[in-house]
Amino acid sequence: MESNKKIVILSIRRKHFPNTTHIVEKLKRAGVNVIHPKTIRDFEKACKVISSNDIIITLYFSKNNSFRKQLVALEKKGCMLMDHPNKMRLTENRKKTMELLSKSNIKIPNFYFGHPDCIPNHLGNKLVIKHPFGLAIGFIDTKRAREINQKNIYVEEILLNPKKTVRCITYVFGMVFTRIKKDKFDIGFADIPGTEPKTSTSKKDRILAQKVHKLTGMELFNVDLIDEVVIEINCCPNFFLYDSIVKHFVKRIIELSQKQ
Repeated sequence: MESNKKIVILSIRRKHFPNTTHIVEKLKRAGVNVIHPKTIRDFEKACKVISSNDIIITLYFSKNNSFRKQLVALEKKGCMLMDHPNKMRLTENRKKTMELLSKSNIKIPNFYFGHPDCIPNHLGNKLVIKHPFGLAIGFIDTKRAREINQKNIYVEEILLNPKKTVRCITYVFGMVFTRIKKDKFDIGFADIPGTEPKTSTSKKDRILAQKVHKLTGMELFNVDLIDEVVIEINCCPNFFLYDSIVKHFVKRIIELSQKQ
């Protein structure tokens, strides 16, 4: 049955947009009124016809200021935002994310955030250096890290990872599935994100995913682990080519569109 409620699917990234068109088509065939802007400019134009009854599903969270301002404006209008920008912003702040996990007794790497001069010795002679609010990641010698001329630095201990793999637990509206990704530090790293092989989801995977869901309030995310140590939480997981997850996602969106 056709619904007056509009579902706005935001996947405005060159490599994500084509992979979400089949999801949009499934929703349209089910009678869901879908807006699927291709660019941020298209999203800005679409905002003129979005009403307070509509639902915004963010499958790609852009740092673009205009994009974020539009989301804030839509929230003020009364739209339901999934996930809420404040929840997704948490995953951009490595220090806050790690502190939240640690307080909930979830295993994390030993890390340091502060002035480079004060990097503790117990982290080792070589470190993982990450942008505290971004995607950049690499290795650095501790001595060199201490000489970096900046106010604050974010570094972690290097975790032993002989298999060069990362366990990725993905949560999509309550459904949990697990895939095995290659470690980005592996010389042979060549996986295309979102196409990694699925593996069996353990009871521990489900418990962890549910715990992170309760902590963050997010409905769409993935957790990356080396052994049992969480190294990353990402909003907007790339699940678009996994049929069983897509079916679950579509079913949930249809339910939301029909809810009064």
